[in-house]
Amino acid sequence: MKQILEAMALAPLATLGQIHGKSLRPLLTEITGLSGGRIAQGNLDKVRASTVERIQENAMAWAHEQGKKNRWSADEISAQFATSPKKADGNAGLWASWVQSMEVADGILLPYSVEQALNIDELLQSLIEACNINDIDKFKQVASAHQKVNTHTKQQPDDAKWTAISEWSELGPVLNNLLESLLFDIYTALDAEWGCQYFQAMRPMPLFLWVAPRINEDWDI
Repeated sequence: MKQILEAMALAPLATLGQIHGKSLRPLLTEITGLSGGRIAQGNLDKVRASTVERIQENAMAWAHEQGKKNRWSADEISAQFATSPKKADGNAGLWASWVQSMEVADGILLPYSVEQALNIDELLQSLIEACNINDIDKFKQVASAHQKVNTHTKQQPDDAKWTAISEWSELGPVLNNLLESLLFDIYTALDAEWGCQYFQAMRPMPLFLWVAPRINEDWDI
């Protein structure tokens, strides 16, 4: 259960890894400075404070290096960090940061999509924390509350299904539906907000002209 949620939470990093031609574990090693063996152990939330500080320093240096490769100035890199979406605990929201990376300065801004993604970052963290303390009631409460607030149809989530669950092993089907809805929320928000701004800048073209027959200019009537 926890591994599925962690995979969902780290999915934006996996996408970044594909861009760099690397799988997730080598990418995490490069970003954090931790060994591949330590990454494989998991439970990175339990590392010592001094290790967390070293990870943050290494991640900052890595991000600056990537910015330089993209020909960003030092000021642009600093501005990117300053405006990076943060969760309530002060850590970066990976999904929200991924969405924000699609913004185009003075062109396409995605405040609603970033907010949606940040809510999902917070939700995944809360669910993972419930797994860490083995509190299934808290898990069900957090997940059910999110669905009630974020449902996009007139049909409300089935509370009876959540209430009937008493074991972690029974959460599978309901959790799958929840994770599918989270992905749906992110991509539909992007489709609406990014799409309407991008296509708005295009000159309208009558569809009929694409299929209308054209007369040969040299035709002698």
